[in-house]
Amino acid sequence: MGDLAVDGLPQLVNCVAGCGFKGDTTKYSLCSKCFQDMRLEAEHVSEEDAVEHALRLAGLSSLTDAKLSLLVQRRGVMLASMSPSLIPGVREWKTSIRPYTQFDEFPEKGNTACTYIAGLCALWACANGSAPKQRDWAQCITLGIQAYHTARRENAKFCSGHTDLMTALPFITRVAGFIPM
Repeated sequence: MGDLAVDGLPQLVNCVAGCGFKGDTTKYSLCSKCFQDMRLEAEHVSEEDAVEHALRLAGLSSLTDAKLSLLVQRRGVMLASMSPSLIPGVREWKTSIRPYTQFDEFPEKGNTACTYIAGLCALWACANGSAPKQRDWAQCITLGIQAYHTARRENAKFCSGHTDLMTALPFITRVAGFIPM
């Protein structure tokens, strides 16, 4: 059941099909006409495509994986690779918002390697026009740590206690390949 408004009626939202009418959250946020059109169109979707879609939503890659999962579950064992949403009491959480760092509150100082990592992420954002995505965060952390170790090899004072971003920047840019030193 979808979200209900205060009066107990379904909450109306803009139709996701973009027709300009209001959609019903209990009908995939489609208006009644678009919902009926989609239901008619759904009749032409193959069973195979529908099963593949359902498997992907469940985090399974094949019908064989689904059968294996069913057998394991019948025997009272949970698969470690199973989608978290299928495990009782566990909810999956996803976000497109990058996590905060100490740099969000105190942009002028960081603590040891954090300044190098946050500085590299900021440089990434400037170079790419947006904050790093999930996979890119791992690369930023790796390069930030490399910049930290490069600075520490040159002079340990660059890595003791709080480090100023301007102190870290030459090492960050060198590791990132922006400016050779």
